[in-house]
Amino acid sequence: MSIKTGKKTFILCLGHQRCGTTWLYKHLAQSGHFAGGALKEYHIWDALDIELLNEHRLVSPPLGKENPDHFRYQMQKDANFYFDYFASLLDEEKTITADITPSYSALSFERIKKIKKGFALRNIEVRAVLLLRNPIDRIKSATSFNMNRKNFNEGIPPSATTFEEALKNYYQTEHCEIRTNYQRSVKNAQEALGPRNVYVAIYESMFTDENIDKISKFCGVYPFKAKQRIKENKTKREEGQTLELDRKILDRFQSTYDYCFEVFPETKKLWKYN
Repeated sequence: MSIKTGKKTFILCLGHQRCGTTWLYKHLAQSGHFAGGALKEYHIWDALDIELLNEHRLVSPPLGKENPDHFRYQMQKDANFYFDYFASLLDEEKTITADITPSYSALSFERIKKIKKGFALRNIEVRAVLLLRNPIDRIKSATSFNMNRKNFNEGIPPSATTFEEALKNYYQTEHCEIRTNYQRSVKNAQEALGPRNVYVAIYESMFTDENIDKISKFCGVYPFKAKQRIKENKTKREEGQTLELDRKILDRFQSTYDYCFEVFPETKKLWKYN
Protein backbone atom coordinates (compact mmCIF):
# COMPACT_ATOMS: atom_id res chain seq x y z
CA MET A 1 0.00 0.00 0.00
CA SER A 2 1.30 3.47 -0.79
CA ILE A 3 0.29 7.02 -1.46
CA LYS A 4 -0.32 7.81 -5.12
CA THR A 5 0.60 11.39 -5.86
CA GLY A 6 0.43 11.37 -9.66
CA LYS A 7 3.70 13.32 -9.81
CA LYS A 8 6.93 11.73 -10.90
CA THR A 9 9.46 12.27 -8.15
CA PHE A 10 13.19 11.72 -7.80
CA ILE A 11 14.43 11.42 -4.20
CA LEU A 12 17.97 12.75 -3.91
CA CYS A 13 19.55 11.70 -0.63
CA LEU A 14 22.21 14.23 0.34
CA GLY A 15 23.56 12.30 3.32
CA HIS A 16 24.65 11.68 5.79
CA GLN A 17 26.76 8.56 6.20
CA ARG A 18 25.81 6.34 9.20
CA CYS A 19 22.59 8.30 9.73
CA GLY A 20 19.99 5.81 8.47
CA THR A 21 20.25 5.96 4.68
CA THR A 22 19.88 2.17 4.31
CA TRP A 23 16.70 2.30 6.37
CA LEU A 24 15.43 5.11 4.14
CA TYR A 25 16.06 3.10 0.99
CA LYS A 26 14.32 0.01 2.36
CA HIS A 27 11.40 2.11 3.54
CA LEU A 28 10.97 3.57 0.06
CA ALA A 29 11.33 0.12 -1.51
CA GLN A 30 8.26 -1.15 0.36
CA SER A 31 6.08 1.11 -1.77
CA GLY A 32 4.43 -0.27 -4.85
CA HIS A 33 5.12 3.06 -6.55
CA PHE A 34 8.88 2.96 -5.99
CA ALA A 35 11.26 1.98 -8.80
CA GLY A 36 14.60 1.22 -7.18
CA GLY A 37 16.77 0.74 -10.23
CA ALA A 38 20.00 -1.21 -10.31
CA LEU A 39 21.67 0.30 -7.25
CA LYS A 40 21.04 2.04 -3.94
CA GLU A 41 24.17 4.20 -4.14
CA TYR A 42 25.12 5.31 -7.62
CA HIS A 43 28.21 7.43 -6.81
CA ILE A 44 27.99 9.62 -9.89
CA TRP A 45 28.24 13.24 -8.82
CA ASP A 46 30.63 12.68 -5.91
CA ALA A 47 32.95 10.71 -8.20
CA LEU A 48 32.87 13.45 -10.84
CA ASP A 49 33.01 16.56 -8.66
CA ILE A 50 34.99 15.70 -5.55
CA GLU A 51 38.61 14.74 -5.98
CA LEU A 52 38.71 13.08 -2.57
CA LEU A 53 36.03 10.63 -3.73
CA ASN A 54 37.35 9.83 -7.19
CA GLU A 55 37.88 6.23 -6.09
CA HIS A 56 34.29 5.79 -7.20
CA ARG A 57 35.07 6.93 -10.72
CA LEU A 58 35.17 4.16 -13.32
CA VAL A 59 37.80 4.71 -16.01
CA SER A 60 36.72 1.82 -18.24
CA PRO A 61 33.44 0.02 -18.88
CA PRO A 62 32.85 -3.16 -16.89
CA LEU A 63 32.13 -6.41 -18.65
CA GLY A 64 28.48 -7.25 -19.21
CA LYS A 65 25.62 -4.79 -19.58
CA GLU A 66 23.81 -6.45 -16.67
CA ASN A 67 26.63 -5.49 -14.32
CA PRO A 68 25.33 -2.61 -12.13
CA ASP A 69 28.64 -0.85 -12.66
CA HIS A 70 27.75 -0.62 -16.33
CA PHE A 71 25.05 1.89 -15.43
CA ARG A 72 27.46 3.77 -13.20
CA TYR A 73 30.08 3.98 -15.92
CA GLN A 74 27.58 5.26 -18.49
CA MET A 75 26.22 7.85 -16.07
CA GLN A 76 29.67 9.13 -15.20
CA LYS A 77 30.52 9.35 -18.89
CA ASP A 78 27.29 11.05 -19.97
CA ALA A 79 25.13 13.02 -17.52
CA ASN A 80 22.09 12.66 -19.80
CA PHE A 81 22.27 8.91 -19.33
CA TYR A 82 21.76 9.44 -15.59
CA PHE A 83 18.60 11.46 -16.08
CA ASP A 84 17.29 9.28 -18.91
CA TYR A 85 17.91 6.10 -16.92
CA PHE A 86 15.86 7.20 -13.93
CA ALA A 87 13.16 8.66 -16.18
CA SER A 88 12.92 5.28 -17.92
CA LEU A 89 12.07 3.62 -14.60
CA LEU A 90 8.96 5.73 -14.09
CA ASP A 91 5.48 5.33 -15.51
CA GLU A 92 1.89 5.80 -14.35
CA GLU A 93 2.30 3.21 -11.58
CA LYS A 94 5.98 3.61 -10.67
CA THR A 95 6.17 7.31 -9.85
CA ILE A 96 9.07 7.47 -7.38
CA THR A 97 12.75 6.65 -7.77
CA ALA A 98 15.91 7.61 -5.88
CA ASP A 99 19.67 7.83 -5.61
CA ILE A 100 20.64 7.21 -1.96
CA THR A 101 24.36 8.03 -1.94
CA PRO A 102 25.43 9.34 1.50
CA SER A 103 28.58 11.06 0.24
CA TYR A 104 26.42 13.38 -1.85
CA SER A 105 26.49 15.42 1.35
CA ALA A 106 29.52 17.11 -0.20
CA LEU A 107 27.77 18.20 -3.40
CA SER A 108 27.83 21.87 -4.26
CA PHE A 109 24.88 24.20 -4.74
CA GLU A 110 25.71 24.34 -8.46
CA ARG A 111 25.63 20.56 -8.86
CA ILE A 112 22.30 20.20 -7.06
CA LYS A 113 20.85 22.91 -9.33
CA LYS A 114 22.04 20.99 -12.38
CA ILE A 115 20.45 17.79 -11.08
CA LYS A 116 17.18 19.67 -10.58
CA LYS A 117 17.35 21.07 -14.11
CA GLY A 118 18.17 17.69 -15.65
CA PHE A 119 15.09 16.10 -14.15
CA ALA A 120 12.88 19.15 -14.76
CA LEU A 121 13.52 18.73 -18.49
CA ARG A 122 11.97 15.27 -18.09
CA ASN A 123 9.02 16.52 -16.00
CA ILE A 124 10.34 14.93 -12.81
CA GLU A 125 10.39 16.78 -9.51
CA VAL A 126 13.48 16.53 -7.32
CA ARG A 127 13.08 16.27 -3.57
CA ALA A 128 16.06 16.04 -1.24
CA VAL A 129 16.27 14.13 2.02
CA LEU A 130 19.04 14.75 4.56
CA LEU A 131 19.50 12.65 7.68
CA LEU A 132 21.43 14.18 10.59
CA ARG A 133 22.85 12.40 13.63
CA ASN A 134 24.76 13.58 16.68
CA PRO A 135 28.13 14.31 15.01
CA ILE A 136 30.24 12.48 17.55
CA ASP A 137 28.02 9.40 17.28
CA ARG A 138 28.12 9.56 13.49
CA ILE A 139 31.89 9.82 13.54
CA LYS A 140 32.30 6.92 15.97
CA SER A 141 29.85 4.78 14.02
CA ALA A 142 31.72 5.47 10.78
CA THR A 143 35.00 4.58 12.45
CA SER A 144 33.64 1.24 13.65
CA PHE A 145 31.94 0.48 10.36
CA ASN A 146 35.09 1.09 8.32
CA MET A 147 37.30 -0.79 10.74
CA ASN A 148 34.96 -3.79 10.57
CA ARG A 149 35.11 -3.71 6.76
CA LYS A 150 38.84 -3.01 6.71
CA ASN A 151 38.06 0.05 4.62
CA PHE A 152 41.15 2.23 4.59
CA ASN A 153 39.93 4.60 1.88
CA GLU A 154 38.13 7.06 4.15
CA GLY A 155 40.79 8.31 6.51
CA ILE A 156 41.59 5.32 8.70
CA PRO A 157 45.19 4.16 8.17
CA PRO A 158 45.90 0.41 7.80
CA SER A 159 48.25 0.73 10.76
CA ALA A 160 45.38 1.55 13.13
CA THR A 161 44.80 -1.52 15.30
CA THR A 162 42.49 -0.05 17.99
CA PHE A 163 39.25 1.86 17.84
CA GLU A 164 40.79 4.84 19.63
CA GLU A 165 43.70 5.00 17.22
CA ALA A 166 41.38 4.79 14.20
CA LEU A 167 39.08 7.46 15.66
CA LYS A 168 42.01 9.76 16.39
CA ASN A 169 43.04 9.62 12.74
CA TYR A 170 39.60 9.70 11.17
CA TYR A 171 38.06 12.72 12.88
CA GLN A 172 40.85 15.01 11.61
CA THR A 173 40.46 14.06 7.95
CA GLU A 174 38.65 15.74 5.09
CA HIS A 175 36.71 12.50 4.67
CA CYS A 176 35.20 13.06 8.09
CA GLU A 177 34.60 16.77 7.48
CA ILE A 178 32.63 16.38 4.25
CA ARG A 179 30.38 13.81 5.93
CA THR A 180 29.80 15.85 9.09
CA ASN A 181 29.43 19.41 7.81
CA TYR A 182 25.65 19.36 8.09
CA GLN A 183 25.23 23.10 7.78
CA ARG A 184 26.82 23.17 4.33
CA SER A 185 24.73 20.25 3.09
CA VAL A 186 21.43 21.66 4.34
CA LYS A 187 22.09 25.18 3.06
CA ASN A 188 23.14 23.99 -0.40
CA ALA A 189 20.06 21.80 -0.70
CA GLN A 190 17.61 24.48 0.44
CA GLU A 191 19.11 27.17 -1.77
CA ALA A 192 19.19 24.92 -4.83
CA LEU A 193 15.78 23.24 -4.46
CA GLY A 194 13.81 25.56 -2.17
CA PRO A 195 13.03 24.71 1.47
CA ARG A 196 9.70 23.02 0.69
CA ASN A 197 11.54 20.42 -1.41
CA VAL A 198 14.04 19.53 1.32
CA TYR A 199 13.31 17.24 4.25
CA VAL A 200 15.71 17.08 7.19
CA ALA A 201 15.29 14.17 9.60
CA ILE A 202 17.07 13.83 12.93
CA TYR A 203 18.27 10.25 13.34
CA GLU A 204 17.60 10.07 17.06
CA SER A 205 13.88 10.84 16.58
CA MET A 206 13.14 9.75 13.01
CA PHE A 207 11.79 6.33 13.98
CA THR A 208 8.79 7.63 15.95
CA ASP A 209 5.29 7.18 14.49
CA GLU A 210 4.94 10.91 13.94
CA ASN A 211 8.22 11.30 12.09
CA ILE A 212 7.72 8.14 10.04
CA ASP A 213 4.47 9.74 8.87
CA LYS A 214 6.24 12.99 7.96
CA ILE A 215 9.10 11.53 5.95
CA SER A 216 6.73 9.11 4.20
CA LYS A 217 4.38 11.90 3.19
CA PHE A 218 7.28 13.99 1.91
CA CYS A 219 8.55 11.11 -0.24
CA GLY A 220 5.08 10.02 -1.32
CA VAL A 221 5.02 6.54 0.23
CA TYR A 222 2.84 4.86 2.81
CA PRO A 223 4.30 4.86 6.38
CA PHE A 224 5.04 1.18 7.06
CA LYS A 225 5.11 1.32 10.84
CA ALA A 226 5.55 -2.39 11.43
CA LYS A 227 9.27 -2.02 10.67
CA GLN A 228 9.76 1.57 11.67
CA ARG A 229 12.30 0.94 14.42
CA ILE A 230 14.54 -1.44 12.51
CA LYS A 231 17.84 0.36 12.12
CA GLU A 232 19.93 -1.03 9.31
CA ASN A 233 23.68 -1.58 9.23
CA LYS A 234 24.18 -1.38 12.97
CA THR A 235 27.79 -1.77 14.04
CA LYS A 236 29.42 -3.12 17.12
CA ARG A 237 31.51 -0.36 18.61
CA GLU A 238 34.56 -1.15 20.64
CA GLU A 239 34.06 0.02 24.18
CA GLY A 240 36.65 2.22 25.77
CA GLN A 241 37.18 5.58 27.41
CA THR A 242 37.94 8.24 24.82
CA LEU A 243 36.89 11.28 26.83
CA GLU A 244 39.90 13.42 25.97
CA LEU A 245 39.56 12.54 22.30
CA ASP A 246 35.81 13.19 22.45
CA ARG A 247 36.46 16.75 23.61
CA LYS A 248 38.76 17.34 20.65
CA ILE A 249 36.15 16.02 18.23
CA LEU A 250 33.45 18.19 19.78
CA ASP A 251 35.68 21.23 19.51
CA ARG A 252 36.40 20.53 15.84
CA PHE A 253 32.70 20.29 15.00
CA GLN A 254 31.37 22.93 17.38
CA SER A 255 30.09 25.03 14.48
CA THR A 256 27.97 22.09 13.33
CA TYR A 257 26.46 21.71 16.79
CA ASP A 258 25.81 25.44 17.01
CA TYR A 259 24.06 25.48 13.64
CA CYS A 260 21.87 22.48 14.39
CA PHE A 261 20.95 23.71 17.88
CA GLU A 262 19.71 26.95 16.33
CA VAL A 263 17.99 25.60 13.21
CA PHE A 264 16.78 22.26 14.59
CA PRO A 265 16.10 22.98 18.30
CA GLU A 266 15.19 19.39 19.14
CA THR A 267 18.84 18.46 18.75
CA LYS A 268 19.63 20.38 21.96
CA LYS A 269 17.85 17.66 23.89
CA LEU A 270 18.67 14.73 21.64
CA TRP A 271 22.38 15.28 21.20
CA LYS A 272 24.56 14.87 24.25
CA TYR A 273 27.85 16.50 23.50
CA ASN A 274 29.60 17.30 26.75
